[in-house]
Amino acid sequence: INAEYGRAVALMCRVYVGSIHYDLTEDDLRKAFAPFGPIKGINLSWDTATIGKSRSHKGYAFLEYNVAESAQLALDQMNGVMLGGKPLKCARPSNIPAALPLIKQITEEAGTQPRIFVSSIHTDLSETDIRSVFEAFGPIKSVYLSQDVQPNKHQGFGFIEYGTLDSANDAVAAMNLFDLGGQFLRVGRAITPPQAFKEPEPVPPEVAAAAAAAAAASRMLAEQAQQQVQNTSGTQGSSSREHSKSRSSSKKHGHSSRRSRSRGRRSRSREKSKKKKEKKREKAEKTPPKEEAKEEEEEELNAKEKAKKAIETLKGDLTISQE
Repeated sequence: INAEYGRAVALMCRVYVGSIHYDLTEDDLRKAFAPFGPIKGINLSWDTATIGKSRSHKGYAFLEYNVAESAQLALDQMNGVMLGGKPLKCARPSNIPAALPLIKQITEEAGTQPRIFVSSIHTDLSETDIRSVFEAFGPIKSVYLSQDVQPNKHQGFGFIEYGTLDSANDAVAAMNLFDLGGQFLRVGRAITPPQAFKEPEPVPPEVAAAAAAAAAASRMLAEQAQQQVQNTSGTQGSSSREHSKSRSSSKKHGHSSRRSRSRGRRSRSREKSKKKKEKKREKAEKTPPKEEAKEEEEEELNAKEKAKKAIETLKGDLTISQE
């Protein structure tokens, strides 16, 4: 199945439903449209102007089924049906005009294939039961019921492939709305290609062994690469640590050398001040006390004379400024 075909089949799973009575709810729509197949979702358009318990919808919704055949049956059999006192309007969504030619082609091709779609099958019925009922219209090549997640259970719909197109046409005409097991069957033409429901073929043992070996080798290479990266990062980390250690040691050595130089300068200055003090002491010891007193008197007289001269100079400046 190519991508364009698959997209078209996916779009065929959607149905527009209009003219919905305002008293109807999403559960009412689900009950009315569930006989055609499992519903993936219902998007009921709500009126944003209404809130709370009085909230109402706009009268239309979009339904999406699991398979395109369910949507096709709903379009064929629910358009114009009275629900809640109003006739429903069922059609394909209007936002898929580009895919309409391919959808039309798929629908026409489905009419040329001897495959039919059957929904609303009672869960107690098996493929063997369905085969025994539908064999009345001709030889059957295959019967497939879509399996549920629960074991030995189906989803209530399936496909039947006849040997001839006439047998398929007769079964559709006769079995639609046939009461089987207390439920009315819904029967139409099959659209989804049969390969879409085929289970994957078992892998040969030799292929599985080769794949396992390749996976193991890939894991081993990944582990080796990771170990190599770790080793490289560890080497880089140790080298960076050694470099930082060397830098710190060099810094320490620089600090110690600077401290030693500073200590040397301080010791030399102390020695100089000590020598000065010793010289002063020696001079004081050599100079007699009388001469020392005489020197002090001379220094005091010189200081007084300097003070007198400074005062006279100041008085002269003041006299000049007053004149």
